[in-house]
Amino acid sequence: MYAAQVELSNPNCLVDLALMNEGVIMLDRIVGTSPFFQPLDIPAVANPVIEIAAVNCPNDSTVDFTLALKRINSSLPIRHINSQRPIFSPGTSTRERWFFEASEGELISLSLRKDITEAGGSVQILAPNSDTIYRGNFAQEIEQTLLLKNAGIYIVEVISGSSPYTMQLQRVGNGGIPFSSQTPIYEEILDIVSPPQTWQISVETGENATLIVENPEDERIIGAKSTQLHGPRIDAITFTAPGRYSIKVYADTAPDSVQKLQVFDAQLDPGDTIKGTLTALLPANRWRLPVTAGSRFNLQVEGLTPGATVPAAAILDQSGLLVEPETSLSTDTRTIFSGIEPDEMRLFLLLPCRGVLRRGATLRRGPARHFLPVR
Repeated sequence: MYAAQVELSNPNCLVDLALMNEGVIMLDRIVGTSPFFQPLDIPAVANPVIEIAAVNCPNDSTVDFTLALKRINSSLPIRHINSQRPIFSPGTSTRERWFFEASEGELISLSLRKDITEAGGSVQILAPNSDTIYRGNFAQEIEQTLLLKNAGIYIVEVISGSSPYTMQLQRVGNGGIPFSSQTPIYEEILDIVSPPQTWQISVETGENATLIVENPEDERIIGAKSTQLHGPRIDAITFTAPGRYSIKVYADTAPDSVQKLQVFDAQLDPGDTIKGTLTALLPANRWRLPVTAGSRFNLQVEGLTPGATVPAAAILDQSGLLVEPETSLSTDTRTIFSGIEPDEMRLFLLLPCRGVLRRGATLRRGPARHFLPVR
């Protein structure tokens, strides 16, 4: 088993990945947000080829990208943990597997919670060499901070005892030292007077850095770290209570800039209508869809600017993967998605952006063979 890691220079584009062999698609296409980090079970064939495209881009543009394959020590189904938001699972009596990548000396906090106390649950964390570095019973709640001594991919194995649970991974230190014991290289206060407000925060820097946001009680609520193409970036953080929130950057040198932008990021409840605005500064809006497994719904996106192309839209699960509707219909003024059925993932995200759904963009710094599908 491998993990395909793809990052695009334009984070508002989606990654479209296919595994090919002699012109034939071997596995279903995988479409998801950037940074893209998804398991890939590569069959034993002579010349497998990974083909990627940047799709759903806000405009026709050139997009830089990076691509890497990283081995996962698991032959069973596994999913990636998104460290920017909690992951919900409906639970199962069998073992579920999740993976994340860490650097040498990182401190991580892993928390798991379920609403009821239930015997028989367990959690274990495996290091990149498959050694067990943590094992515990999971009756209702676990919160564990671990020092990761080796760089690589770690696996979290969870048996929940058939009850739904929420899991969250947070980066809480580096170099073996908690951020609470370090002095940030940059710090500022974001004063929230009239919540709820949603902000996008990004750090421009050429080195490895970590971005942390703390609430007025100095409790960490979200974090992000540098990637190969970008400094730390939090796409959307919603402040639901007033107060003075701290933005902190940990790095060896001061960042070039820290940019903050108030964005549309709200919850779209069934039956509601929400109006969004797309600009050059804000080319994409994100909306939370509170739907659960077993439900079925339709969605309509309507353009309000006369003569403008109707905004494209993508429905994503909580792991950032594209969810295909049963049918879709587009006209000059609107797009209608019908028969959207969530699987085990609870939270969905809608990302409307300029352009036509799945419009391709020119890729640079890529492998010699790539394709740009337009559908």
